Amino acid sequence: MGNALEYLDSTIRLSSNALAHWLSQEVPGEQAHLRIKTGYFTLDGLGGLKSSVDHLVLNDLPITIALGANEQATIKSDVDSLYALIGCPRPNARLCVISCIGGLFHPKVVHLTRTDGSAFAYVGSANVTSAGLNGTNIEAGILLDSRKGDPIGILDQIAVSIDDWFKGPQAGVTNIGSLAITQQLVSSGILGAVKQVKKSGSLGASGGAPSPPRMPLTALVSFPTLVTPTGGNSTSSQATPQSASSTSTPSQGFGSQEILIAEIGKGDRWKQANFPYLVMQGYFGVNPTGNGYIDLIPVDLNGTASAPVSTKAVNVQSKNYRLELGSVAGMAFPASGRPIAVFRKVGSAQFRYHVFFPSDPSYAALQTGLTQLYQGPLANCPAS
Repeated sequence: MGNALEYLDSTIRLSSNALAHWLSQEVPGEQAHLRIKTGYFTLDGLGGLKSSVDHLVLNDLPITIALGANEQATIKSDVDSLYALIGCPRPNARLCVISCIGGLFHPKVVHLTRTDGSAFAYVGSANVTSAGLNGTNIEAGILLDSRKGDPIGILDQIAVSIDDWFKGPQAGVTNIGSLAITQQLVSSGILGAVKQVKKSGSLGASGGAPSPPRMPLTALVSFPTLVTPTGGNSTSSQATPQSASSTSTPSQGFGSQEILIAEIGKGDRWKQANFPYLVMQGYFGVNPTGNGYIDLIPVDLNGTASAPVSTKAVNVQSKNYRLELGSVAGMAFPASGRPIAVFRKVGSAQFRYHVFFPSDPSYAALQTGLTQLYQGPLANCPAS
């Protein structure tokens, strides 16, 4: 049966007592469903789960997350970024915010279902915040793993306890179906607009004895830091005529990715290439619902770069997110095959690019590489 149950307590200042340590042991390729319910949430805490999230989004696998609002401790920008990172809007990504009166939404649970049917779960005191996962806080909890003999029935019960928040309308539960909903939650006083400033502890009353010494705490493990992207408030632009769709192939995880290869789909305005939110936010680093801009630098086949073109990321009602590729303005879509755009990140919000046509010498090699490297249904963006 193995070693059933493991107890974590970061009072013992060892990395193995931090939840992020155990999450890092899980192989992303073996993961089939990530479930979370957490009383408090900050985007930087999701860094401890980024590999899982990236794998699940790239393969269009389910992610289910319930967040506590808890007196506006959870803020809009973190929820907006989470919405993007888990690939919303897509049917396999479910996100809700829960607000209570007379008490708090206070569970701390992470549940992973693996492709072989086994399951892993944490139940304890650690919220999905940086300090909760990396061991800065003193936290305690239990790990369960059916591979080690823990009962799958209990693990299934934990999974169902998270899924139940999405069964249907419930008082205090708001499903996040679009970024407009998070703005409504701010207006209703449920989500915070800015992070709350923690008050420093007293050093003792004036003229009185000083406070006793405090325990110094530092992180036990490290993981990627995620930050809320800039780009202003979320707004929706007007719908535009038909545009192209694209299939995007990242070479690595989005945060460190340098090269992006994208096959451009046919449309009346095919130079307006569509990308999923994950690529817009994760690779280009722009919030497509926030009227953000990047510099696109056309490069010809000889490697000569033109002047940067300030390019707006556009969001239309069909949920397509678009960048206009000015270098192909006025050019006809090829009679057979699809153009392939190659982007290279050269600086903050700056990208060199070239669009290859089927007649170009390098096109066949790019098409072969795109087919071999493609990792999942990243785009599948229908023309509007």
